Amino acid sequence: MEEIIKEKRDEKTMKIDIRKYFGEDEIYVKHPTQKRGISISELRKRRPNIPIENICGFHISRYGKPILLPLIFEIHKEWFYVSELLRTDGHISKNFDRVKLTSITNLLKEKVISLFSNYGISYIRNKEYDRIEIFNRTLALIMSKVFGIQAGNKTFTCYMPEWMKNANLGLLAYALRGAFDGDGCVQLTKRKDNATSGHTRRIRLYGASTKYLDDLRYCLLRFGINSRIFKDPRENKTYFLQISRRDDIVRFSNSIGFLHPKRKKLLAEVVASYKNYYFLADFENVVIKILKEKESLTVSQLSALVKRTPSTVSEQITKLEKQRKVKTKMVGVRRFIYLP
Repeated sequence: MEEIIKEKRDEKTMKIDIRKYFGEDEIYVKHPTQKRGISISELRKRRPNIPIENICGFHISRYGKPILLPLIFEIHKEWFYVSELLRTDGHISKNFDRVKLTSITNLLKEKVISLFSNYGISYIRNKEYDRIEIFNRTLALIMSKVFGIQAGNKTFTCYMPEWMKNANLGLLAYALRGAFDGDGCVQLTKRKDNATSGHTRRIRLYGASTKYLDDLRYCLLRFGINSRIFKDPRENKTYFLQISRRDDIVRFSNSIGFLHPKRKKLLAEVVASYKNYYFLADFENVVIKILKEKESLTVSQLSALVKRTPSTVSEQITKLEKQRKVKTKMVGVRRFIYLP
């Protein structure tokens, strides 16, 4: 992968011209003499000097439902978030008559509803089983052609468009948050003795499209977050992207995070579990500093202080003893450590 791209993180919007994705014969606007509206191409013929770019409110195809957007509109952070939430945990019907989101919490439902209701999309209904269905053909076509969300079965072929992957970091952070809110998870398994070195900490996102997972991996790298893609041994055609290193998990928490309440809470627990965690690279300095204060300690006592397992501590102490940086002596079954 390429080196991490260092750039300022702000939340600028991006402008999208709908006419780049749909022909002017397909885009209809209101007209007093036409019940179903009039196409942009026909409007140009009738009124050549009309400023098309200033028109707000259009629909795709003559029988589509209108959406209150200008032909050149700004895509802000909420569009990035909802688009990835839809890509990972949503569905666009094959005939583009509806957009459906499933298995999301009430908080995420409100996020979706609040965005689309700003543009006059009133065909939103909450159904049982945490489901939202939006009956608006124009919205479905925009999400498909502009945001690249495929209609029908997109499981194995979904991807993120290039313009989104290379967007400003402030916007891209919301896209990644939407993706992980949709199909991500946080895992924290604690040791019984609370030795933090034995905890299992990781963030995962499951999917069948390796292309999409690789797109997400590239986006994470732009934030300096390393991740890997693995094949799920439990499922034949499923893969997952995993973030497992401490620095990467902390950076994910600070730069991206979750809106999903349960995952947000668990991620905070994961980050908090790193308190007083010492890496082996710092082990020598930490041990010498402790021994200057304590004079001598047993392996089990030192293990409790540095939050590492006794076997790991014993192995590292043996290395330091060979380098003549510490000394040890056995008193019965206990191994004492002290400075030379």
